[in-house]
Amino acid sequence: MKLRSCRSFVIALIVLFLSACGGGGGGGSSGGGGTPPVAPTLTSITVTPPTAATTLNATLQLAAIGIYSDSSTQDLTTSVVWSSSASAVAEVGASTGLVTPDPGASAGQTAVITATSGALLPATATITLIPSLPLFTIASVVDPLTPEQWGLKNTAQNGFADSAGTANTAGTVGTDINVDPVYSTYGLTGSGVTVAVVDTGLEILHEDIVANVVPGGSWDFNTSTSDPTNTVDTAGDHGTMVGGLIAMAKNNIGGIGVASAAQLKGFNYLNSAQTLSDALVALGGSTASPNSSDV
Repeated sequence: MKLRSCRSFVIALIVLFLSACGGGGGGGSSGGGGTPPVAPTLTSITVTPPTAATTLNATLQLAAIGIYSDSSTQDLTTSVVWSSSASAVAEVGASTGLVTPDPGASAGQTAVITATSGALLPATATITLIPSLPLFTIASVVDPLTPEQWGLKNTAQNGFADSAGTANTAGTVGTDINVDPVYSTYGLTGSGVTVAVVDTGLEILHEDIVANVVPGGSWDFNTSTSDPTNTVDTAGDHGTMVGGLIAMAKNNIGGIGVASAAQLKGFNYLNSAQTLSDALVALGGSTASPNSSDV
């Protein structure tokens, strides 16, 4: 009797265990024994920018963004297969999305660039070639102080130090930002880019930056006017110096900025009460008085 009772008890425990785990009956559709969730599937690909232009002597980086069935997104730029409809116009790296115009191509020609995930879900972007940007070298710039701008191109010049060839005064060849190839290979100078100089001010009529200052685009937080010129630091305002390093114009005067065709807007935030609302205005959070949304 004792052995038979023990056997019945063990069988009862096994039945309870199988019931709790969904065993014996093939499981259920809910709880821990339910059907595992279905992994999201790729539903479409978009190529950014969807419509883009490039110059005859510049490259363009495209990106492929995958959209999944659960609305999530993922950068697939290096996962898709890229191809060009006209390699004689522009070629694209098969795994990079980097578009390079063909040396024999001419302005106005177009190529359709396709991104494909396997054999599925292709997405395209049309590339239109525009005339080449002017190429130049730092050595060819006629602005008289450019040869001393060792930050742009270090030729071991003394940069107006008291003496050359001694410790801490002689430049080291090549110790610069290596920007010369950007000018000489691509002709890129910041054209189409607007930069906010958030500093102690900006002398908007300075002869070497005035050509690149957006008319009416700057702001003085102390006077609520569009002229942030610092009238206190008359020996040289820090914001103007920074603005010059960024975008001094190629104009036969002084030197040149890293991006000599970029547009400038000045905000004297550091010379004001420095409120949070003013910080947001200076950093792009305003569409009127001033408009900083394009910086």
